[in-house]
Formats: sequence, C-alpha cells, structure tokens
Amino acid sequence: MNHLIKRLIPHLIAVAIFVGVSAFYFAPQLSGKVMSQSDIVQVTAMMKEMNDYSQKEGRMPLWTNNMFGGMPTYQIASVRAGNQTGLFDNLLQLYIPRPIGRFISAMLAFYLLMVVLGVNRWVGIIGAIAFGLTTNNLVLFEAGHTSKLGAIAYMPLLAAGLLLAFRDKKYLAGALLFGLGSALQLWVNHVQMTYYLLLTMLIFGVAQLIHSIRHGELLHFAKAAALVIVAGLIGIGTGASNLLTTLEYKEATMRGTKILTPAPGTPAALKPAPKEGLEFDYATQWSNNTVDLLATLIPGAAGGSNAEPVDADSKSVATLLAKGYQGTTDLQLPLYWGGLPFTSGPNYLGAIALFLFVFGLFTVKGPVKWWLGLGVLFTMILSLGKNDGGLNKALFETLPLFNSFRAPSSVLSVTAFLVPMLGFLALGQVLKSDEDPKQLLRKLWISAGLTGGVALVFALIGGSFFSFTSAADGNLAGYGLDAPSIVADRKALFSSDSWRSFLLIALCAGLIWAWVTQKINSTIALVGIGLLTMFDVWGVGRRYVNTASFVSKTEYQQNNFQARPVDLEIINKEKDLYYRVHEIKPDAFQWAMTSYFHKTVGGYNPAKMQRYNDLIEQHLSQGNRKVLDMLNTKYFIVTPEGQQPISQINPGALGNAWFVDTLLIAESNNIEIAALNAFYPDSQAIVHQEFNNYIKGFDVKKEGSIKLSSYHPEKLKYQSDSPSEQFAVFSEMWYGPNKGWNAYIDGKPAEHIRVNYALRGMRVPAGKHEIEYRFEPASFAKGKTISGASSVVLILGVLGIVGTSLWNFIKNPPAEEPKPEPRPRSQPTQPAAPVTRKPTGTDRRDPKKKKR
Repeated sequence: MNHLIKRLIPHLIAVAIFVGVSAFYFAPQLSGKVMSQSDIVQVTAMMKEMNDYSQKEGRMPLWTNNMFGGMPTYQIASVRAGNQTGLFDNLLQLYIPRPIGRFISAMLAFYLLMVVLGVNRWVGIIGAIAFGLTTNNLVLFEAGHTSKLGAIAYMPLLAAGLLLAFRDKKYLAGALLFGLGSALQLWVNHVQMTYYLLLTMLIFGVAQLIHSIRHGELLHFAKAAALVIVAGLIGIGTGASNLLTTLEYKEATMRGTKILTPAPGTPAALKPAPKEGLEFDYATQWSNNTVDLLATLIPGAAGGSNAEPVDADSKSVATLLAKGYQGTTDLQLPLYWGGLPFTSGPNYLGAIALFLFVFGLFTVKGPVKWWLGLGVLFTMILSLGKNDGGLNKALFETLPLFNSFRAPSSVLSVTAFLVPMLGFLALGQVLKSDEDPKQLLRKLWISAGLTGGVALVFALIGGSFFSFTSAADGNLAGYGLDAPSIVADRKALFSSDSWRSFLLIALCAGLIWAWVTQKINSTIALVGIGLLTMFDVWGVGRRYVNTASFVSKTEYQQNNFQARPVDLEIINKEKDLYYRVHEIKPDAFQWAMTSYFHKTVGGYNPAKMQRYNDLIEQHLSQGNRKVLDMLNTKYFIVTPEGQQPISQINPGALGNAWFVDTLLIAESNNIEIAALNAFYPDSQAIVHQEFNNYIKGFDVKKEGSIKLSSYHPEKLKYQSDSPSEQFAVFSEMWYGPNKGWNAYIDGKPAEHIRVNYALRGMRVPAGKHEIEYRFEPASFAKGKTISGASSVVLILGVLGIVGTSLWNFIKNPPAEEPKPEPRPRSQPTQPAAPVTRKPTGTDRRDPKKKKR
C-alpha cells in the first residue's frame, strides 16, 4: 500500500496544480459570479418550458412548444435517459461546477494521455495546462459552446485508449479507455467534434496498419482493432437514447432530405441539390482563410476578434477623442478582418505549442507522428471550408454525415488537441533522448526557423503582405470610426503579436539549446518552459475571458431574463391555455429570448424542422397573415421607432383547433406550400395527395365545436361536439409519420394526417369525444434500454480493470520510476586515448572538459 501511495503522490500533485490553475483563472466563480454566455442565455430561453415541467415532474419533456410552433427537445437538451456516463463526467470534473470543473477535466484527460505516452510528469502537467487553456477553449466557453468544449476536453481519452491498445498492447485497458472516451463524447453531445476527431483517427489506423504490416504484427493489429471497435460501440451504446431520437429527428430537420424542389429556371434549380443534409453554401459560411490559419501562430494576425481590446494610445482611440467621444477607456473594437462573418477570438494554438509540434515532426518516430502530423495538416485544410480548393466540396458530397455539419472552421478545435499532443510528446522524448546533440540541435533550429522565423518575418515586414481591410469596414462610420485608423490598429496588433510569438519561441528554443548543450539541467529547462507556456496561453486568453467576463447572479438574471412591460401585459391579460406570440423584428427567427416568456412563432435553433424552415422562408418572413393565423398567433410584439415594445392582438388567430368545410388536394409539396398564399385557413385545409385514402369518400361539413381542454407539451386534450363527422385542423406541428405523436379518440388509437404543409388534421366522428395527442417516440424507449445496458457493461468493465490493476500493483509493486536525468549521450570518439569510455548515467558532460 505504501508503494501505491508513493506512486500516486506525483499524480495527486498534478491534480492539485490543475485545480489551482483553473480556480485562479476563473476566480470570480468562487465568489458566486457567473459568465453571461450568449449561447447559454439563448438555450436557457429555449428550455424555459422544458425546465418548468422538469421541476414539476422530475424528468425532461421530449417536446416543447416554446418556439417554432413546437419541436422535439432532442437538439435543445441532450436526451440522457438510461445513460449513466455522467458519473465519470462528474468525477473528472471533481464534482466542481463549470467553468472550473470543465477545465480541470480537460487538463486531467490530457495529463492521462501524457502518462500513457510515457512522458515526464512535469512535461505532462505543462502540456495539460497548454491544452486546457488554449485560447479556443476559453473563447468557446465564453460564447456558451459548452457541449463543444466538453467534446474537446475528452478527446485525449480516445487517443490514450488507442495508444494503450495498439502501441502498448494493453488490449483490455486500451479498449475500455476508448469506450469510456466514446461514452463521454456522447454524454457531452457534440457529434460534430467527435466526427472530426474520428476522421483524424482513421489516419492513425492507416499508419498503424502499415507499421503492423512492416513488423509482421497483423494479428496484433486485428486484435486491438476488434477490441477497440467493440468497446467503442459499447460507449456509443450508452448514448443510444440520444442518438436514436436524434437520428430519427434529423430526417425531419434542415439536415434531412429536402422536401421542396427548386422552381425551374432559378439558380437553385441549375445545380444539383443534395439528397439530404445542408446546402454547401450555408454549411460553409464559417470558413477560415489563410490569415485565420496564421492566427494559430500569431494571435492578432487576423485582428483577434470583433470586440478586440485596444490600448489607450491606439489610432482608433485618437480618432474618437478628436471627434469628441467620451468613455474611450477599455474600448473593444472590430479589429477582426479574417474570413469568418465574425468571431469572439482567434484559434490561437500557442506559439510554444506550435513550435514544439514542428520540433516533434523531426524528433518523434512511428505511427503517432504520422497520425498527428497529417491530422494537423488535414484539419487545417478542412477548416478553410469553401476556400480550400475543393476538399470540403468532395467530402461534402461523398462522406456519410459530413454534409450534416456546418462551420468547417470549428475543426481547428481538433487541431488544438493534436498540436500540443505531439509537441509535448516531443519535449518529453527529448528530455530522455540519447540522440547526438548536433543532430538534435539541427532539428531544433530548423523547427525554430519554421515557426519563430516566420513570426520574425511578419514582425519586420508583415504590414506589406496584406490589405488589413474587411468587407464589414463600411459600417465603421456608424461607430465614429474610420478605415485608416482601424487598419493602423490591425497592423499594430499584427506586428506586436508577431514579435510576441517570435520572442516566446526564441526563449523556448534557447532553453532547450541550453539543456542540450548542458548549460542548465532539466529542472531549470522545464521550469522555464512551463512559465513561458503559462505566459503564452494565459496572456492571450485573458484578452477574451477575464474577471470582467463575470457578473453577479442577480445582474445576470436582470440583464437577460427580466420580463419587459409588454411581456407582463400579455401574460397578465391572457387566460387561454395555449396561444402563440410573434415578435416582429429582423432577427425574429434567430432570437430565442421571447420564448422565455411566451410560446412563439420565432426562436433560435440550427436544427429546426425543415417544414417549418420552409414556412419561414416562403411565408412567415414575408408576414403572411394566413399562415400566422393558422399557427394561432394571438399576439404580435412590435417596437415603434424610438419607443418601447408594445403588444397587438391578432383577431384572426384561429385557436388551438377548428373544423373546416373544404379540403383542397395538392399534387406536390411545392403546390401545397404555395397554396398557403391563397386559401382561407378558417374554412379550408390543404391536403397532399399522399393522404387521399384517408379522406376518400368524406363528405366535409363544418358544424359543431372543438376546443383545447388540457395542455401539456407532450399531451394535448381536446373536447369535440358535433352532429356529424368533422375534419379538424390543429395548430400543432406535424412530426411524422410514426415519429412519436400518436392520436387517440376516447382512449382508442386514431389516425391523423398532415395538412397545410406543416400542421395536423383528423377526421372526428359525430357526437361528443375526447381527442388526445401523446408524444410517445418508440426510438426513445428503445434507446433508453440500450443506454442503460451499455452503461452497466461499461461501468463494470472500468471497475474491473481498475480493481485488477490495483490488486496487481499491491501484490507486485513495480520498480521505482527512473528519474529523467542525468542520461547517457552518445559521445565522439577520443583518438588521444587508447580506449574510449562510454559515459555513465551520471556523466553528462563532454569527457574532454575538466570539472571546475
């Protein structure tokens, strides 16, 4: 047991360092403050109804009517029924709330990877901090992309599992770690990041296969691959409740098969439309250009961000002061001029990490180097999106699921993991290398030249390479700014950050040189590199996430979720169970805040249903009152110029359900949606010809009444009373067929169809009846069972491996881990001596030199 404690102490020290670094960086969290993250604010608004019912019922509903007329909650909040992976997520975060907990988990995962790679623990600690505090991670959290950050945090676990299985031949341990990493990827639920990482791991698979063929280890490769795949499937199985519902929902969203066909002669009709997935132009709006890639080395190369902090002596501040503007301290200006529409910060990988990565390309051997080197090249090219010369287009049209994802620039989040992995692996290997110092120094200076040399060139003459202008510069005048001042500030930032990166690389290379030439020991070298790395990532990160990013919980609530007078007016006035509100504003369909207080026509979600998106594009964005009426839009919120928002009641709102007297048959989806321009929604319903059998022989009359009697997002009850059979239209979104919404009349299953392109319709028998819609997706029930079973298998497997390892350790404690220094180095032959002396483990200096 003493051996176990002794071996654990260094790792516990590492954990303590990670806790300290994360807690210090996010110190305001310790005093109860929170970050106002734009995406989290939007998600909170989206989830208001879901959270209200969750608090009442102890479970999250699978459907919400808060926005877009109603939609599944699968892509608003993760479906985790049966999934017990959260146990490991909480453990890795040390049960500390985010952001401190999440950044600890990222550092711990990377440190574990470094341990698997056999890297000196202090190098592992430095690398873990460099990875955890990468600028991209901080910017992602500040923006509220917490699921993406979670996926990035657990990438090292997948890599560690692969290495244990394929490199170290620890098949079960490696497979289970890979399975755990897969499970955590599904738990945090950012499939796009996981998908991109797996693409790079295919490179590892090919490199490892070639290595196995060359060394006659195909059986080993097959065994490792089989176990890793099985464990990966178990990990994926833990997320089945989310995956199955999401895959089912995907087909109904903008990422599914297109419903409408382009009109002949239009630009859209002249190019082949994808059978499913996003449009290429839409998916690649967020594409990097070359200057964005340069920002991976020089943080201010592309201007940093659209709200970049500037110094008091900047040209823009001088311009504002000259024009009489006050409050020019702590200004944040739109200095960004890269290829993205806008950004909250650069994807800066760290000058030191990038330098060490290039160094690793020359010093590290084996499949790992080829995986990481080619992976970085692949992801950087992929991040260029529409600017990459055709790779994205080819993958978009051929690779399964690739066209379901947008924002190719985000693949640099994977790059931000691969770069420090190879970089700090290289540093760790160099510290215990016996390579000829001359060869090592040659590789060192080449690496420094390829990174620091580039930074130096841009520091000296970078201003002559680019225009430093942006397409958005035409809006500067509205802020009292002018293009020459902004361009001057962009050039100044580019120059200063180029010098910054050059100096950091030069100092880091100098420390390695001093160690290789035996002028300092490894302790001094590591302390120096650690401090430089901390200065590097901390300094740039603080530009975008600092103490000013936090506010008190009271201020957060008041700034984001304080009801306006117009909201209170509607809430206090309205007595109906269920109605909709439409706030008329330019970004009504990219804005979820109204949904915090009302069930809305608008909202914000990149995975909205395709039929609803078609309604937005062809009718709602044009203000088609017929469509707004059929959606039961009872109130409009408008903002007269220079005034506060006011409400306007819509007398044409048709309510929750109504009977019609005419059924119009549409021969195609295009005709069906076009007919919404010229029909009378209170008396007519448009039915696609696919439902002809349902309405065949139906003599439609309009008499009697139908009204909503009970509301729950997953259960809607109506009472009908009519002297004859009726056809009812419900102001609810059609999601089917057979995707969860089941209809019942007096408790017995009943069929319903789609009408008016996006709503539900039903034949209602004569007399008094109770009609009920229940959301009961079979995919959820099936997924819950698979998630539960997979979770049990994974937990038992992890406990078994951990328990067995501890037992073996206690019974057969390993030998002491050798210290990293001093190490033998190859020495030149000494012709003056009759016998050459091989340096001992304590003789690191040139034998020709005398001790002083």
